[in-house]
Amino acid sequence: MSDNFIIGMSYWGGLSGNLKDSPDGAVYTRNLIIKKFLEEGHKVIALQINRDDETFVSPVQFDSGFPDIDLLFVEWRWALPGRNTAVDRNSPSFTPDLDRQTELLRHYLQNTNAHVFIWDKDQTLTKHDFIYNNNILSFHGINYLKFKHRIDFCRNTLKNQCLEIDNFNLFFKRFTFPCDFKSLKNSAIENFEKEKTKTFVYIGNQYRRDEQVYQFVVPTACHFKFTNVHHDFDFYGNWTKYSEKFERNKVNFPAINFYDRITFNEIHNVYHNYLCTLNMAPKEYMDTGQFTQRIYEAVMNGVITIGISDHECVERVFPKKLIVRDAYDFIELIKELTDMYKNSRSELLDLFEEQIDKLEYFDISKWYTKFASDILFSIALNTYNRKTDERL
Repeated sequence: MSDNFIIGMSYWGGLSGNLKDSPDGAVYTRNLIIKKFLEEGHKVIALQINRDDETFVSPVQFDSGFPDIDLLFVEWRWALPGRNTAVDRNSPSFTPDLDRQTELLRHYLQNTNAHVFIWDKDQTLTKHDFIYNNNILSFHGINYLKFKHRIDFCRNTLKNQCLEIDNFNLFFKRFTFPCDFKSLKNSAIENFEKEKTKTFVYIGNQYRRDEQVYQFVVPTACHFKFTNVHHDFDFYGNWTKYSEKFERNKVNFPAINFYDRITFNEIHNVYHNYLCTLNMAPKEYMDTGQFTQRIYEAVMNGVITIGISDHECVERVFPKKLIVRDAYDFIELIKELTDMYKNSRSELLDLFEEQIDKLEYFDISKWYTKFASDILFSIALNTYNRKTDERL
């Protein structure tokens, strides 16, 4: 059985880290996965359009057609009215990601023997993506039951996930967002030792996180402001993008400073000035134990990252001392962290190293070992059996 495969990847984002006006929260992990695939001897072909600047030298080749591949690796895209659906295809606001994803799925399932791996990293795949009628379960126009042995659905959760579709249950394989633990640890310690001039930062967009801003950040920022204790509470992202929403944000989230969205490559220049951040996440991530690359981005840049107690599996990712239940806990922890930074830097470093070591579980080598065992071995075995049957 062959150990090397041709992997076609469908993702709507970039690899350069320079895309600004585009939500692309997987650029760090996407690069790691592609790098690991290439290191292991696989060939990677990108099947969506190249959205990076033409000066960027991509490690993968791009193909707008349907090249021969062994595996279609899909970063799941979903319907966004006004962008990839319910919009004039000739409009400048139209994006072809969903159309291309659909044609790739239909071609490789119906016309080839390629395996399909669907990475639902945003938890946007729902039962409405399936239609059950006359004992046929249709998935975007494809007879799912006919091809289910060649499709794997994946989520990045630490808890098992199942999607109930009428009388059918769809179980997700679990593949967490990977990190390069060795590189992360070295960078984290180096950046932690740089001088911190500000207290708190959140780098991320305003997607389903308002409730946690109200619950944790607003009372904490206001507490320090009204007690005349200076601490910066700075947000970077699309909080400023839409004028009416920005005006509301300034009123609804007092004592918070808002700044424009920055690219992945600009994150370091911001993060290393700050002492801590809060790991805010949408409710579905909280309920299922999903942790994104935001933690790696902060920690590798020397920023202490605080977890929320309601987040499932939080103690597997955060030291107990860095988990808060409410604004009171958050205020007290910030007081303690700032005091340790001023008066007991070595003790604070010990706590930060404890946080770093928690992330070893997510190392890319462990991710790839599981991927090779669960997905690639299955492809190799199915290919071997099919060729054996053809010879008989």
